[in-house]
Amino acid sequence: MKNNKYLRITIFVFLLTSCVPFHEDVEYCYWIHNNSEKEIYIMVSFIYPDTSIPNISTYKEILPKSKKGYCLTEPWNDAIKDLPADTFSLFVFDSEIINRVKSGTINWEEVQEKYLILKRKDISADVIRSEKKIEYP
Repeated sequence: MKNNKYLRITIFVFLLTSCVPFHEDVEYCYWIHNNSEKEIYIMVSFIYPDTSIPNISTYKEILPKSKKGYCLTEPWNDAIKDLPADTFSLFVFDSEIINRVKSGTINWEEVQEKYLILKRKDISADVIRSEKKIEYP
């Protein structure tokens, strides 16, 4: 049963970060704004209140001073009903860290153990539904 729960969460994370066409007027789409001067990578986790970095290294790139749109494949209420909380964590990583993971200089376990993030934001579904954007920093 526990494996089934993690499988559903994994599928949900994949669907959230997949390339579904972005439509600003759809309830379950939102923007992530990178207001910094550096390229960042983001990862979403739906195991809140556990704020550890997930085992799955699925991240998306956002260039400096740009934004990227993301859509769920279903409305928020349907998407979050089986999750531990109506809150998700957004992890922001420096591109240098992710590039080191890609090159094999460090492994994902080291990123997790040392908590090598720039920032973590815990965001409720209500906030994302009303604001439809997340800003970094």
